[in-house]
Amino acid sequence: MTIPFEVIKAEMLADPEVQREYDALAPELEALAKSLAAKQARATKSPTSRRVLKTNPNLAPQRRRDIHQRIDRKSRNPPAQ
Repeated sequence: MTIPFEVIKAEMLADPEVQREYDALAPELEALAKSLAAKQARATKSPTSRRVLKTNPNLAPQRRRDIHQRIDRKSRNPPAQ
């Protein structure tokens, strides 16, 4: 039998000490959630060509790898402004 997360969370937060620590972490978790949302937003704005390269079966495997390596290098090393 599986216990739902909400039930476990409610039981744990009934303890005042746990509730205090949970509330203390709220700002940090909120900042982390915003950071992850921003990262996902940037990832979904990738060029259409990048999506096509991943799904185009007509490209030779070596050519596909070369193109992906160049794209990955560019995305990891953005130019300094």
